[in-house]
Amino acid sequence: MLGAVAAVGFGELQDAMTAEAGGSADAFARLRAAGTAYVVFAVEHPELFRLMFSGGWRGSPERPELREAETRAFDTLRGMLGGALPTGHEGSDLVVAARAAWAMVHGAAVLLIDGGIDVSPDLGTREAAARLAHELTGVLGRGLRSF
Repeated sequence: MLGAVAAVGFGELQDAMTAEAGGSADAFARLRAAGTAYVVFAVEHPELFRLMFSGGWRGSPERPELREAETRAFDTLRGMLGGALPTGHEGSDLVVAARAAWAMVHGAAVLLIDGGIDVSPDLGTREAAARLAHELTGVLGRGLRSF
């Protein structure tokens, strides 16, 4: 049952990233919006977020829906990066860029949930998550431009 809940969580995360990124034509704006949605989702639903990424059943053959839900969320992020890389850097480069983006916002989310990073003591949790994600995806965006 917990695997099914985690799969639903991935669907909700995917929906949050998609809704926040909207239909922006700018790949870097989509990246920032999706990254912000990711971190905000994590800090607003820390128990679900931890459940989604706990390793116990993620690779289990009895839980293919969980792996599929995670893959769909990753593919959404990868799709949002379309157009962010210079011409000639498609395919595997796009996967590497999506992994970097995912790792960056995931790490930020975990640090915020665990209290391992203090963005600003005067901000609420949601605002701190949004600020941190915005800052980090900005750094990633600059790196992608020079890829």
